[in-house]
Amino acid sequence: MKKRDTEPLLPDYFYHVFARTNNRERLFVSDENYRFFLRRYTDFLLPIAKTYAYALLENHVHFLIKMRDEQTLATFCETTNQGRTRSDAFLESDDPYTPIKPETVASYQFQRFFTSYAKAFNKQQSRYGNLIQRPFKRKMIKDESHLFQLVYYIHNNPKKHGYTTDFRSYKWSSYQSFLSDAPTKIERAELLDWFGGRDYFLAFHDQSLDDQLWEFE
Repeated sequence: MKKRDTEPLLPDYFYHVFARTNNRERLFVSDENYRFFLRRYTDFLLPIAKTYAYALLENHVHFLIKMRDEQTLATFCETTNQGRTRSDAFLESDDPYTPIKPETVASYQFQRFFTSYAKAFNKQQSRYGNLIQRPFKRKMIKDESHLFQLVYYIHNNPKKHGYTTDFRSYKWSSYQSFLSDAPTKIERAELLDWFGGRDYFLAFHDQSLDDQLWEFE
């Protein structure tokens, strides 16, 4: 197991998060599956992380996130621990009384998120067993230039894998959110500010970048 598969997600750091299904099974079979996945993501991950980009593909998903600050995570952990039941705790640890800590809360929430989606998907498809590989992969992003490249990598991923000939028209990534002024859970204003505005964001995506640096797959 590689370090990137288990390293903690620390407060105020950016991460590339990647998850794949077992045996490359399908993660989505309908538009409603994609919508439900995003709703579950919002429920479980938005309280602890900001989201800057994502792409949902047939058997894997990518996210660029930034963990929220230490105080926000500590408050979330305190509230979550107070509301946990014995059965909730058993899902996370052999010791049902082990509290969720800020340094492990992201793994805990991602596990709850993936489990919640998998249970609903399994019921819908009359399927049994684990759907998503554990642990999910994560890579800390420390260099600003890599953030720019990663945004492109995530948005370009549907084209890379042959799901579309033009990633700009792909329905299940965050790219189109940056072309709109409609309300969004994506940190659109902040990300566009990184690029110097929407025009520069679009121009950056018109490039053909070497994305091998971010290859998880």
